[in-house]
Amino acid sequence: MTSSNNKQPTTLAAWPLAICQALEAIKIDPDPLLASAQLKRADFIDQPDGRVDIRLMTAFWQAVENTTQDSSFALTVANYVQPMHFRALGLLMLTTKNLESALLKLGQYSQLISNSVTTRTETKDELIGLCIDPIIGIKIHPMSIDSFFSTLLAFTNQLGALTNPIDHVELMREKPPQSDNWQERFKAPVHFSAPQNCLWFKRDKLGRSGVMGDEKLAAFNESVVKEYINNLNSDHIRLKVKN
Repeated sequence: MTSSNNKQPTTLAAWPLAICQALEAIKIDPDPLLASAQLKRADFIDQPDGRVDIRLMTAFWQAVENTTQDSSFALTVANYVQPMHFRALGLLMLTTKNLESALLKLGQYSQLISNSVTTRTETKDELIGLCIDPIIGIKIHPMSIDSFFSTLLAFTNQLGALTNPIDHVELMREKPPQSDNWQERFKAPVHFSAPQNCLWFKRDKLGRSGVMGDEKLAAFNESVVKEYINNLNSDHIRLKVKN
């Protein structure tokens, strides 16, 4: 977990819990891997709204890859992620009017999940992309991008998508040995060594509302998200002033 004198970028503490579940599903004890990255699962359980230093999270991902010997393992983490792993942002996504709105809210408030990258939405013809841009000087593991994109696909299914909404995927990582696993997961072309990390959706597949949409709940959830991010940013400003 992060400490009060740490000004490093962070990620939400609830996220590693899903990784632990994915590891246990293949009979791997996650606790030694967490310990190797100076992390403890009890901290995540006790403080799911807390933050994890991105350096420790990157070390944890590396330990996961070394132990599983499977560069595609992160794709399976999505099977154990629920909207509440994203805390108030997950609830906001559940209560927006449709899938496109949920995607846009995720892009707008993604720093709640992690402020170690820059997230933006991009439109092109009939497509909308959620792009994740690295920040110079901040090291993140490619598995973190894989797990996030895979989770977004899982969320679209949970939120009412009737057919696969993915048009194609761009990943900056080099083509891995098990590249077919990405194709199988996204059911769409996957381009490795791309100039950006971007998950491209077919816009016409995102308009369905299904059981989604509660304007009052969405407004409340958005206010909670904004308050969390404001507090997070205020903490960073106080640390900069102190330093």
